Amino acid sequence: DSPVIRTRNTDIHAQCDIVVDVGAKYEPENHLYDHHQREFTEVLAPYNMKLSSAGLIYKHFGKDVIREILATIEFDCNDDLVAVFYDKLYTGFMEHIDAIDNGVAIADTPAKYHISTSLSCRVGSLNPSWNEDNSADATNTVFIDAMCMCQKEFVEATVSLAKSWWPARTIVETAIKTRR
Repeated sequence: DSPVIRTRNTDIHAQCDIVVDVGAKYEPENHLYDHHQREFTEVLAPYNMKLSSAGLIYKHFGKDVIREILATIEFDCNDDLVAVFYDKLYTGFMEHIDAIDNGVAIADTPAKYHISTSLSCRVGSLNPSWNEDNSADATNTVFIDAMCMCQKEFVEATVSLAKSWWPARTIVETAIKTRR
């Protein structure tokens, strides 16, 4: 329910509770989460992908967000289970966002095909075309649409893990443990 302000004005940043993807500072203790510094090399251990600002938010708040989402569906979980979901959501949802935002190619050789349905592509498709209204109001409107889409897809991915992947994993794990 917090207002989102899109600006590069550092005077306004100083008044904000959290600043993301602008400001050229990564200071989690001050809630500054930008990855646009030459010396920036932050990753989410044990993975090796350099984090985007979205990845930084995930690193610092992801487990809390996952807990909140799971609480809305009354999914009983503990810290160990949240950690499993956190890792699964990073590799299955967040990592490609970090890669794309940081210009990391999906392969070292020329790609044999183009994937145009990633979350990043879907967000990009919301932007006005060159011959459409590109005013601040128009771009702010599509920015809100993009935030809503990302939120919806992240929640859906988390809920899917809880309702489908985890129960299936539990069945397989039990079968392996009792196979002899």
